[in-house]
Amino acid sequence: MELLLSQLLPTFIYPLGAAILLLLLSVLFVRSRGPATFIEVLVLAGLWLASTPLFAHFLVSTLEWRHLARPVDELSAADAIVVLGGGLGRPDLPRHRIELEDGADRVWHAAELYRSGKAPLVIASGGTREEGEPPEAELMAALLETWGVAPGDIWLETGSETTRENAANTAKLIAGRPIDKVYLVTSAVHMPRALAAFRTVGIDAVPTPTDYTALQSGDIGLLDYLPDAEALQATTAAVHEYLGMAYYRWRGWIDLEAMVER
Repeated sequence: MELLLSQLLPTFIYPLGAAILLLLLSVLFVRSRGPATFIEVLVLAGLWLASTPLFAHFLVSTLEWRHLARPVDELSAADAIVVLGGGLGRPDLPRHRIELEDGADRVWHAAELYRSGKAPLVIASGGTREEGEPPEAELMAALLETWGVAPGDIWLETGSETTRENAANTAKLIAGRPIDKVYLVTSAVHMPRALAAFRTVGIDAVPTPTDYTALQSGDIGLLDYLPDAEALQATTAAVHEYLGMAYYRWRGWIDLEAMVER
């Protein structure tokens, strides 16, 4: 009981839970019946649902579980490994080195594939988010070297700011070279859109996702129905990917065949 209370009470003190609680009190005790109350109820229900671990797990799993990870030793050889930027904190003060954030598993997984002999080349794809900062591909290259990738086996693609550009610029980089099959490394929630973008530009990409967040777990508990900021972040990430896929399809940057598992 003490453990439950220590987890339950802070839920409604943290900003997200407090906002939902105050909105609920407003619906119940402040507003009279009318359009305003109806809108508040919709907002309350939607925010509560989106921030529950149960819903976030479901929505994220619809993306992440499309391409399940395989043990590295079960993978055959490829010509190159393409790792997309994401999850690295730049060495800005007070930092004095590159820091690993959510999604940094991508770089580690690419290094693991290389060290296991699955491909002789790693292509780090990621540009500059803000003027004056180093491209993310350079940060990834520094970590790849630290984790055992020979500097001469790292190619940099530094001009991309979007997934579409990751794919298009990588296609230009490998054009005319003896590179056919590549392993594509990115976060599992991002893999469906990234894989479709790469295949649409003609790259024979094989998904090797990492950074899973929707994990198979045990029984569902009370806390799975309560608002949680991390769950809301996960829901937001999944919605971002679905909107991204819709936009990419509308622009003709991906097609349905490219989204089918091979």
